[in-house]
Amino acid sequence: MNKIATKYIFGRSRISSIVLLYIFNLSNSIAQDIPDSFKSAVASSLGISIVPRLSLGETWSNNVSLKSGSGDSGWISEISPGIKFNRSSGRIRGYVDYSLHQYIYSGNSKNSLQNLLASSASAEVLDNFAFIDVSAAISQQTISAFGSQSVASGLSNSNKTEVSTYNISPYLRGRFLNNANYEARYGFSSTRAKTLESANSNQNQYSLAVNGDELFGRLRWGTNISRQENTRSNGEKTQVDDLKLSLTYSLNRQLSFSATTGRETANYVVAEKQSFRTSGYGVNWTPAETTKLSFNAENKLLGKMHRLTIEHRTPRTSWAFNDSKNVSVSSSNTLNAGTGSLYDLLFLQFSSIEPDPIKRAQLVRDFLQNNGLISDPSTINGYLTSSASIQRTKDLSFMLLGVRDTVGFSITRSVGQSINGSSVNVDDFSRSGNIRQNGLSATYSHKLTPDTSLSSQYSIQRTYGDTVTQGSKIKSINLNISSKISQKMFATVGARRVLSSSTVNPYQETAVLGSLTVQF
Repeated sequence: MNKIATKYIFGRSRISSIVLLYIFNLSNSIAQDIPDSFKSAVASSLGISIVPRLSLGETWSNNVSLKSGSGDSGWISEISPGIKFNRSSGRIRGYVDYSLHQYIYSGNSKNSLQNLLASSASAEVLDNFAFIDVSAAISQQTISAFGSQSVASGLSNSNKTEVSTYNISPYLRGRFLNNANYEARYGFSSTRAKTLESANSNQNQYSLAVNGDELFGRLRWGTNISRQENTRSNGEKTQVDDLKLSLTYSLNRQLSFSATTGRETANYVVAEKQSFRTSGYGVNWTPAETTKLSFNAENKLLGKMHRLTIEHRTPRTSWAFNDSKNVSVSSSNTLNAGTGSLYDLLFLQFSSIEPDPIKRAQLVRDFLQNNGLISDPSTINGYLTSSASIQRTKDLSFMLLGVRDTVGFSITRSVGQSINGSSVNVDDFSRSGNIRQNGLSATYSHKLTPDTSLSSQYSIQRTYGDTVTQGSKIKSINLNISSKISQKMFATVGARRVLSSSTVNPYQETAVLGSLTVQF
């Protein structure tokens, strides 16, 4: 790098740092003007917790644009204001975690603005009768499984886009003829991809479930009627009607068996609807509060579908295994890429500490932050689609909580199969009828002191299509030191190394980074 380029890059970085520090000082002074006693009084009276924050970061990468061969090195400055909101009591309960990320690049790359949101809430509108569930998420997701893959945010990657998903579901719940429970529910969800219109979709779902009381002490009956309508921006419409009757026999409190029969009517493959008589069976076994096994299999219009879930925890460990095959009408197959993240394992582990799911979610997020851990949604990146598909996913995950050490391990295998070759948009399934992704992730965190943690993460992902030119592999290793400087201030320094091999865009990247987060 010549002297002029060096001066320009460090000059831009210095200017960015001054701006960041100015914003930090201004935000801090405003927050200090509000007495802590007033904040606590308001929070206690409403049963809520509101925590604004501001994060400032600097990253130097030797390949900001993820180019093959000699990359373009430079600085990435990050300004990220955010807020956490929790309410765990009252008629409205839920949480919101939102942050806005402004990335400023020292080179020729265009500055970018990214949103990140995780939220979920439920409201009891009328006592024990009318309810509403609401959730929303915004994240950066991979567009194509065969495109350039990346593991870090802030880098210039045209194969990443911002995806927003919103869900609202009002429902009624009560008793029917004094011998059954009913639930009538409507759900609406919308998915929007910022730079891929063909992945945009709206979904309406209607359902009515009636479950009878026990007959002869051990036998229960149930019925479920549902309709799912999915409309994509490309004009494709999928409608699935499902009628299901079930019988469940409880051998004891720990073990139960079920059998189902019904009819499914759908237009997965052709414009005209097809009808098929369905049948299935299931078993649920809970030998202890810490162990659960659930298996359901059903013969449906597109073949045999199933779901197996095994969970087990001890005072220091959590284990989970999932094996599922189902029809996905979602635009984002990241949602079907596995459930073995650190967040899921911790959520399972902390169930004995905090039974309330809202409080437990906050407990998990605090633990991840205090131990310098990253909660990835899965061990594989997934991809966006413009048509329905069959997804088969297996994942095995494990976590160990020591006195000062945390160890996590997850392995995932996902196979996507196209079921609709008539899609008018070009996506991964228009180029390959099958998409296979295998991933492995290993995480280790060690408490150097009560307030300082050393953490590392290694991951590898492989992607395969129907041809040899559609294969790729990406390996990454991260090393970070995180420290709690004060009650409300956290600092992180770290480094990463990424190796990506593919026929599309093989590249290498090395980066060092630092960040400071202040909570008000």
